[in-house]
Amino acid sequence: MLESWDEIIKRRRQYDCWDLSKELPLETVQEILYEAHTFAAKKQNEPHMEIMAISYDDPKLRDALWNYSTFWERNQTTTNGQTLANYLIVFITKHHHRTPINYIHIGIHSDFIAHAAAARGLQTGFCKCTDDDLTDDQKNYIKQQLNIDSLGNIVLMMGLGYGLENESMIHPITGEIVKCVSRSETEKDYDLETPPDQYIKFF
Repeated sequence: MLESWDEIIKRRRQYDCWDLSKELPLETVQEILYEAHTFAAKKQNEPHMEIMAISYDDPKLRDALWNYSTFWERNQTTTNGQTLANYLIVFITKHHHRTPINYIHIGIHSDFIAHAAAARGLQTGFCKCTDDDLTDDQKNYIKQQLNIDSLGNIVLMMGLGYGLENESMIHPITGEIVKCVSRSETEKDYDLETPPDQYIKFF
């Protein structure tokens, strides 16, 4: 069993480029999220958040969330390809304000989902960067569809699907070319620059 776990944790990697020609069945997404519901740790067995699994059935919402994932870097804007995955998982605060317990539960559940996906040969991409420099129509549509009062209720977005090790992909709605960060076999997310003994202590 430990060998299987070792394979899963090494299979999980961050992706921002996706093969949208492959269909990701809703049943698979439901299975992953229901596993998180059942087995991920929760304080007092309450979720303290909401999770939205968004397909391309609502292209206006997906494109608005794609634009919401824009951030400034070196005096230019970059939009995160993680949000173009087959499914976009959006983690929302359950209450009107953020609390530490919201963040804790979202962190636990998003990590669980990432590894449950890896166990099925799927990939994920975490996205925290956002910019609410959207049109009023985009802002209102996101709030309406997700039933939230503010875009600030969105804590984390996560792409879920079939990852590609390409340098670019085609935006399925606009047709534009989107640059990706290539993920080669030698470029593992767990090759951290900081050695473990600098932040992990034993007493």
